[in-house]
Amino acid sequence: MYSLSQTFSSNLPSDRYIMSNQMYSRSQAPAWERNNKPNPICMLHYSMLYLIVAIIILSTLIFFSPSMLQAQEHDYYLNPKFVSDAFDNTFDVFKSPLHWESNNWLKAGIFTGSAILLYAYDRQMQNFVQEHKSDFITSLTDATNYLGNGYFVLSAEALLYCYGHIASDEKARRISLEMLESFAVVGVTVTGLKMLTHRHRPSTSDSPDIWDGPSFSSHNIAFPSGHAAVAFSWATVFAEEFSEKPIVGIVSYTLAACTAFSRVYKNKHWVSDVFVGALLSHVITKKIVSLHAEKDQNSITINPGFFVSIFQFFQNSHSIFLQQGKLLSQQKGWHHLLCNAYQLEIP
Repeated sequence: MYSLSQTFSSNLPSDRYIMSNQMYSRSQAPAWERNNKPNPICMLHYSMLYLIVAIIILSTLIFFSPSMLQAQEHDYYLNPKFVSDAFDNTFDVFKSPLHWESNNWLKAGIFTGSAILLYAYDRQMQNFVQEHKSDFITSLTDATNYLGNGYFVLSAEALLYCYGHIASDEKARRISLEMLESFAVVGVTVTGLKMLTHRHRPSTSDSPDIWDGPSFSSHNIAFPSGHAAVAFSWATVFAEEFSEKPIVGIVSYTLAACTAFSRVYKNKHWVSDVFVGALLSHVITKKIVSLHAEKDQNSITINPGFFVSIFQFFQNSHSIFLQQGKLLSQQKGWHHLLCNAYQLEIP
């Protein structure tokens, strides 16, 4: 004989078990069940903390290495000149579309069209990834996810810079500083887009079409992916600096792509989120590296010893010319003219 409660429970819908397991945490709760109030301390948004950490690291390096302030221009030390150049490069990056040619606009159109196409199939691709998980892929994404973590990447860049300073390795210093500069510029750009769009993450919504629009809220900031942007930032620097070794670029971009995929695999981003974050970071970073290369070519530093060598060369050549001139003048008959020109005694 069934009790009233048993009879009632037997008449529950078939999805009772599913509903009982949908006990979300605050970060996983559906968007319509959460109270998304604007963050009163918007300037301390978690993504902006990366920039604060970067400033702390840079300030510490300058404080403990005062000799860096005496470095020459384009020696790739962390000095006021580099900071000034970084600000100039930032303005150049954001102004570059004003000087684009037709091929650049064609690339931008292809990029925009691809992003729109991926956006149209975000839900289907997300379902496919979530339905094909495995232990191996989970382990791989757990590892590569760190390659897009701002704190991890900043620490690695600071260590690379310290190595370059201690070992007097200019290329290591240049790579680390280009990474830091790219990290800052890409971080500001990505954070600005997140604040403007506030797209809901796939872990908080079944629809990829929910955008809250501009606000200072720290919730629902899926677009674009910050991890993908950070990963492709350092990957692009490595690929450009070691362009003569294609294997470096292949490995760097492969690891960055795995990082971007890990965000989709972990249900933190839609595919279009990581695509826009990755490609945007790649374009910005490539521009920054090219700007540094142009400045290096336009400001070649000549060793002062070069002028000493040139002076000695002409001095020796001058004395040899005089000796040969005397011999030639005796033979050719213009001995007096040569001696008068160089104020020599006529023998």
